[in-house]
Amino acid sequence: MKDRVTRIGAEAVRAISMYVTDARPTYDGPKGKPEPLFLRVDGRPFTANGFGTWAGRLWDDIERATGLKGSSHLLRHTWATNYNRGMQYTGNNVYDLKREGGWADLTIPLTYIHDRPEEELIGMPTPIDEVRKRRKVV
Repeated sequence: MKDRVTRIGAEAVRAISMYVTDARPTYDGPKGKPEPLFLRVDGRPFTANGFGTWAGRLWDDIERATGLKGSSHLLRHTWATNYNRGMQYTGNNVYDLKREGGWADLTIPLTYIHDRPEEELIGMPTPIDEVRKRRKVV
């Protein structure tokens, strides 16, 4: 129950932009307060529990369609695991994962991520190889 700042990719930015320009209802909430990004169909802001209720209905639909049970906690696991797997391409490290995930202790994100497949690790350069590759030749 705390705020987190997380970067989002270009694809997510495009989807949010499309929502704002093409599908977002006209705001009909209290004046003088910042407008929330996501609104109910009637243009009013979600209540404190309303967004969670909407997300719960979405999970129910996914479960009916796929048989898979989901939760925001599962999404957090998926995000952390994919972040970990993408580190080989981004240059990010586990400390970046900790910061972006909003965790105070490094042991917590380590419980969220899943190990990389052995084939993936074998195909990756070693850290020392990467350091040497980036070092300037004098």
